[in-house]
Amino acid sequence: MEYYAQKKIIIIEYINIMKGEHKMAIWITSDFHFNHSKPFIYEPRGFSSPDEMNKIIIDNFNELVKPEDDVYVLGDLMLGGAENHEKGLGLISWLNGKLHIIRGNHDSDKRWEAYQTLNNVVECETAMFLKYEKYHFYLSHFPCICSNYDDKGLKHSTINLCGHSHTKDKWQDIDKGIIYHCELDAHDNKPILLDNIIEDLKEYYKLIKIEEKKNITPRCDKCVYLQETCGQTDKDGQC
Repeated sequence: MEYYAQKKIIIIEYINIMKGEHKMAIWITSDFHFNHSKPFIYEPRGFSSPDEMNKIIIDNFNELVKPEDDVYVLGDLMLGGAENHEKGLGLISWLNGKLHIIRGNHDSDKRWEAYQTLNNVVECETAMFLKYEKYHFYLSHFPCICSNYDDKGLKHSTINLCGHSHTKDKWQDIDKGIIYHCELDAHDNKPILLDNIIEDLKEYYKLIKIEEKKNITPRCDKCVYLQETCGQTDKDGQC
């Protein structure tokens, strides 16, 4: 893995992620909101209290993530007042993996500084560019338009991985650009493998291309004009 610094945006390229016989996994997630006491957060996730939410999030996380795996957390790790600060840090410290944290709108200066003292946190950044398996990703808390759909294909586009919205629909902003939502709310309160995100995007991209082909207006087979407006077509339909 190589790191490059560029205007406080980190560019990470995974070159060799094999460790023995185990392929080190890369996970993406966002918006734990540990200790968030508002029902509008924990109830739509299926929980009856913040404590239940905290526990299930950690259980789900640690069941999937191995200690050697990389995890990119796209912001908003914990909330609550000063009385919950140490509790929130304790919950984060229970998480498996090597955490790369992107800053969210709830990650205050005090929390941000505290994250960097945790043993399982590798780095804390405002945003990151990540290159993996010839795909290019821009990791941010907020949705960002980095690319739109064109004929170049996914490997020639920059894909935005984001959180923030607490949507249950990972495709919520796909009409605006190649934006994939990674918050827990959209993934059954679990992190998602980067490999699975790529497969999701490839399948969606394939469907987009099929729909585009369906909507193409037929052209004259003898010239470049649309059949319905070809000025060179005679009464027999020949150019």
